[in-house]
Amino acid sequence: MRERLRNILGSFSASWSRTKSWGGRNKTFIFPFLFSFALMFSFIEATLVRSAMINRFKTELVALQKYLNEFQLDLAYDHIKFNNIFFYPLVEIENLQLYNLRGTELWRLNFDKVSGRLGLLNINKLNFRSSEQILFARGERQFRISGDAALKITANSKGGFETLHLRLRDADIKDFAKIKEAGIDVRSLHSVKHEALIMPSLEGHLEISGVKLNGLLEYPLTSEIKRVYAKATLMGSIPLQDSFLLGTETWLQNGGFVDIPRLVVNWQPLLLVGRGTLNFNEELQPRLSLATSSKAMLNLLDDLQKNKFLDRKGVFVANILLNSKAFKLHEEDKHLTLTTPISYQDNKLAVENITVKTFKP
Repeated sequence: MRERLRNILGSFSASWSRTKSWGGRNKTFIFPFLFSFALMFSFIEATLVRSAMINRFKTELVALQKYLNEFQLDLAYDHIKFNNIFFYPLVEIENLQLYNLRGTELWRLNFDKVSGRLGLLNINKLNFRSSEQILFARGERQFRISGDAALKITANSKGGFETLHLRLRDADIKDFAKIKEAGIDVRSLHSVKHEALIMPSLEGHLEISGVKLNGLLEYPLTSEIKRVYAKATLMGSIPLQDSFLLGTETWLQNGGFVDIPRLVVNWQPLLLVGRGTLNFNEELQPRLSLATSSKAMLNLLDDLQKNKFLDRKGVFVANILLNSKAFKLHEEDKHLTLTTPISYQDNKLAVENITVKTFKP
């Protein structure tokens, strides 16, 4: 047995010596060959990965359209192109439109061109870029938007949603406003599911800063909105196996809601902070309830009433209640501070439980 093992080791050693000797004599050729082989293998692997991602994108696009249709929304485009080649965008879409199918007033959001590329270090990340020209139309009114818009979506290794980042920088909404930056960030919290508990499943942040309104428009307060920020957490998970609509109904029946732990509005002279909850009724109409603390809220109500956005009688009654508890936080303050509940449900906006605006259903 030892003799046999000695012979095997001797043969292996001789073979390795010959291979090493051959490699030394031909190293000028062997290393380029190995490099070419590795490069070709990487290219084939990248092509296969991109093909799989294209099929996955097509599947997700069909599912997205199905979910949107359930809420009377739809997607449309003139042309869509997919690329297997590594250096090209994975997908290119021309004249992408998001629009409503039913409502008191039709609207649409139009992108001239959208392209999506896979992440360099993470193939589960898809980076979208749009052309500088974006159009939002509502009824007869049109708003042309130019700016740098980017969307990043990341999935986990199992194909589930991980993160979403939407950014709009240096945007110019023609004849309306200029926005320095606006962003939405959403991430999955991967909470452990428990039937008896309503656990947070998604966390989202909305932030808009540096908004300068067109001076020729009628608006309340000043022409600059310094910051709007909101943090929201989806309590409970929405099952999406069969239908987004049915999944939302199941989520609500199980006690799901949206928690809003922080809201900030800095629109001089208004400064408002608050927290609250967002829920929905059986017809999926929103029910918002906020507890707020603010400075110059009375000025905002008066200005919105003068612009005939709010109901005169409702604002009059609300002002009586608010004036009775408003105070100056500091002696040098020009505007009063107060705490008040703000709510929206059944198409009615209420301040201090007084309806100040009824919207058309």
